[in-house]
Amino acid sequence: MTAVWGGYGAGGLDIAIKEAATPSPGELVGESQMFLDAIASTRRLLQGDARLILLQGEPGTGRTLLARRIHYEGPAPGDPFVVVQCASIPPSLLEAELFGAPIDGPPQGARNRGILRLAHKGTVFLDEVQDLPVPLRAKLGARLQGIDGERLLCRVVAASRAKPDPTSASDRLARAFDEVLLDHMVELPPLRSRERDLELLARHFLRRWAREHKASVPVLESGAVAAMYAYPWPGNVRELASVLERAAILAPGRRIGPEHLRIRARRNEPLQGSGPAAADMILIPSEGKKLDEIEAEAVLATLRLTSGNRSAAARILGISRPTLARKMRRYRIQMEPAS
Repeated sequence: MTAVWGGYGAGGLDIAIKEAATPSPGELVGESQMFLDAIASTRRLLQGDARLILLQGEPGTGRTLLARRIHYEGPAPGDPFVVVQCASIPPSLLEAELFGAPIDGPPQGARNRGILRLAHKGTVFLDEVQDLPVPLRAKLGARLQGIDGERLLCRVVAASRAKPDPTSASDRLARAFDEVLLDHMVELPPLRSRERDLELLARHFLRRWAREHKASVPVLESGAVAAMYAYPWPGNVRELASVLERAAILAPGRRIGPEHLRIRARRNEPLQGSGPAAADMILIPSEGKKLDEIEAEAVLATLRLTSGNRSAAARILGISRPTLARKMRRYRIQMEPAS
């Protein structure tokens, strides 16, 4: 059963609570070594009854799915599973929602008890915990250790894009919290590092789609498989599932070709790359890219698209030919029109 917990206390937040009337954490699929290592690390932490676990990895790698699995394999799967989006909540509101605060108005003396108490023996999932301010990390560390007179009953599972750096926090308790996160960290690999799992996951998602729609399982043609392997999947497993579900709807006769995937089948080439490119194929990796690099790739891609015709490239880019020439000199791009 899915319930919505919202509109209470100081923050008035809408926070989804998954209550395990029937445990349904979702399926974790993979056979690559990095994926199996992550699952093994999780099992070891659960066997040690770790009360704080960090799932480190890029968005879309299955952090929330694994957090649900941790909850349903815990001692109280019937208690709430609470998802808190740390990045989207102002720190003052987040503190009140996590730890509780007095409620304005009647009844006198009433308090918002806070998520950490109301979760009881369930699980609180702190998504993007790296955005949690130092004072809140310190307060959470104190609560986890029972230093402030109250020890948490719930398990806290955190997710972060980056590995914690205990040396960056000035507060002792915040450093201790980050150190526990680092010691109890499970690294979830990006999909581009799980090539052995790519086709396995694709067929899993297509079977799931077929079950949900009471339809036959779509067939992945060889061209579609090749296109999937050529694409870097910046959105990871979540993006793969979305792409395949859309392709299953679009593909006539339930046969999925590369044209149904609607992905740009190109890896993130350096500027000097010799492969084909087009102006809409500029990719931004998860670690980011400088604006100058993006502009350089756009200029080069457009020149390739026009076979070196500078007038046509300038029109596509919406700039004058002299401006295009300056940018080519700036980025050391040399390309002559095709004969």
